[in-house]
Amino acid sequence: MYYSKETIAQIVDRVHLSLHDFDSSTFDLNPPFNAEAAIIAFGGQITAKHTDFTALNYSIGEVRPLQPYSEKRFEVSIPFDEYPPRKNFTLAHELGHVILHYQWADQNQWEKNCREIEVLQRNLSPNRIEYEANYFSAFFLMPENHIRSDVSRILADASMSSNLLIEQLAEKYNVSLKAMEIRLSQLGIL
Repeated sequence: MYYSKETIAQIVDRVHLSLHDFDSSTFDLNPPFNAEAAIIAFGGQITAKHTDFTALNYSIGEVRPLQPYSEKRFEVSIPFDEYPPRKNFTLAHELGHVILHYQWADQNQWEKNCREIEVLQRNLSPNRIEYEANYFSAFFLMPENHIRSDVSRILADASMSSNLLIEQLAEKYNVSLKAMEIRLSQLGIL
């Protein structure tokens, strides 16, 4: 199943609300959003790995299901030395795969989708599911309404260069400069 950007945004809104309902002290409805805490809340665990950059198709992050009898439902692996803002985006990206592509809530569907996603990534259109996970991550960490509000507030206080705007917002949202630049471009702000 492919998702439109609008559908992904609606799913992210529901994810934010469900996390807030789960634990409002950890999951405020205002940025910055903590992808690591979200993964744990959804039953995942995070492990560090050494990335093999010599592999043809190395990945920064990976998600895999854990056995049904495991206390945790899935595991996300990321490089042990990941730059913290990049780490937050990568974790949210992998959470996007869990929510959008693996349908984690239904164990039978989860196992079936895990097998199908592996085939899809090898044979069909891996870029589509990667784009969807990237959109999920961007919408999760940098919601449009918050970004637009912050940009309006910041620019009302002072005129500044786009580089300084990107820096301030990237720091606030705990994302990399590149992720914020791309998000601001997507929203037509830059």
